[in-house]
Amino acid sequence: MFMVMSVLILILNVISMILASISKSEMNEGNVVITRAVNLSEMLSTVNLFVVWIADVSFGETFILSEELWRSGAFCHIASAFSLWFTFTDPAILFLLALCWFMVVNHPVDSQFKTAEFSNKCVVYILLSLSVSTIVLSLTLVLTTDCVSTAICVPFLDPENLCISRSIHRNRSGKKKKGIM
Repeated sequence: MFMVMSVLILILNVISMILASISKSEMNEGNVVITRAVNLSEMLSTVNLFVVWIADVSFGETFILSEELWRSGAFCHIASAFSLWFTFTDPAILFLLALCWFMVVNHPVDSQFKTAEFSNKCVVYILLSLSVSTIVLSLTLVLTTDCVSTAICVPFLDPENLCISRSIHRNRSGKKKKGIM
């Protein structure tokens, strides 16, 4: 399921980028630049889904027993970093797109958002600042915790049982009891 979603997201974003390039004559150049940035931002989610798919394939049915290994492993940290980066970049780029449209409508003659150069600068500044923030937060997480929360490194969805994850809990008497987290 993760691979199907990744491929679908990639295909739709590539189609969107192609359509934006074809209709470049009808759109202003700045809008095309920001639309491409939106597509690239959305493609970040495919990297996250791909990492989760790799972990799902490698753990398979043994995820219940290997949850601690998953949460302390590199794939979980990579998935959480991409998830964090996507969480930051997607709304920022979408806000930039809305601002571009607003400025072009309110100032149709003298808006700097019509030029590709200005839009490129805005996108680069946003991506650089959010990339640095993500790297700092991800490294802080890696250095301060041995094991990442499952919610941070994307919970597994079990298509057969439709539950997020299963774990074994001990009740007060010390006996093992199965439960759903």
